[in-house]
Amino acid sequence: MVKSFPPHLPPPSSNIQNHRRWERLKIVLVASGFGLIAGLSGASIMLGWIWPNSGGDVWSFTRTPSNLSRLQAIERGESGMADKIFTIYQKLTTVNGAGYFAPGDKVADAVVVTSEGWAVAYLPNFDGKYKDWRILGARGLVYRADRAVEDRRSGLVYLKLSPPATLQSSQEQFKVVAFSDGVDRLDDVLVFQNSVWYPSFSLGSVKLLGESHLDTAPGMAYALGTNFKSGAIAVDNQGRFVGFVTKDAVVLPASAIIHVLPGIQTAKNLLYPSLGVEGWFSDERPILANEEQVAGFLVTRVVSAKSALRKGDIIVEVNGRAINSDTLWYNRDETKVRLKVLRAGKPVEFENVIVKL
Repeated sequence: MVKSFPPHLPPPSSNIQNHRRWERLKIVLVASGFGLIAGLSGASIMLGWIWPNSGGDVWSFTRTPSNLSRLQAIERGESGMADKIFTIYQKLTTVNGAGYFAPGDKVADAVVVTSEGWAVAYLPNFDGKYKDWRILGARGLVYRADRAVEDRRSGLVYLKLSPPATLQSSQEQFKVVAFSDGVDRLDDVLVFQNSVWYPSFSLGSVKLLGESHLDTAPGMAYALGTNFKSGAIAVDNQGRFVGFVTKDAVVLPASAIIHVLPGIQTAKNLLYPSLGVEGWFSDERPILANEEQVAGFLVTRVVSAKSALRKGDIIVEVNGRAINSDTLWYNRDETKVRLKVLRAGKPVEFENVIVKL
């Protein structure tokens, strides 16, 4: 006779304690297995960081995207500036009718900024002599400079390029640089120096001038993470012109060119449109009104008798637009502008003439 047991009770041969031990042992074994796999994977990655050759594909994989990105950025910079960088030489050296440019005669690299053939270079020590200069274009053509306009506030010199006699002016098509809107901190920057493109990056904005300055004179620059020679050309990773290196790792921004460019073609001496005042912007140094920090331009000196502004005024808007060192009014064609000003801490509005200084 076969004995049966109630369904809710285990058979006599079953040991509940042994069953529970076995279940716990299985959990421990599975967890240990996963831990061992994870530990080996982490160790291999660590070895790949310390000894790249021992890490197999791990280290190669992590560095490949960075290299490809940098290479692509350099290629974009080169293609974006192709036919737009010209090299200025002090003179052409000839030997028995053959000519060449000596490396020691190089003056600077320039970029073309108008389709009419105006180029600009950073030449803070310009002595006014340019008639013997030769400017080598990207296509191998050699140009002369018909005119030169110096901007003593920024150290930039604008040159009107004259094509070779073998090439009629109507045949020349100058390619103009695209201007960058600016670079933020840690943005990629490419620098053209000694005919080579070098990768770098932006550390953000820095103050350019130590003293108060004309309201429309450049006051801000960019700092780079690498030192370069004065006059080197900086572009962003889209191939757009950022500015010229002035010294070490400081870049004079392209806005210094954009804001005065409309007056270059007719000017013998560069004049800045201005409200007739000097001072500084709040992004150059903090400005306070009523014990609170405000954004605008602090007037420290009135340099034109035509100006309605006073020393101590804080200009906060021009024609309804908030201002800082990147949003100036250089390109305005008006003879007057509407200003919003904090005067003795109180807002006032009035018109002010634009003068040439």
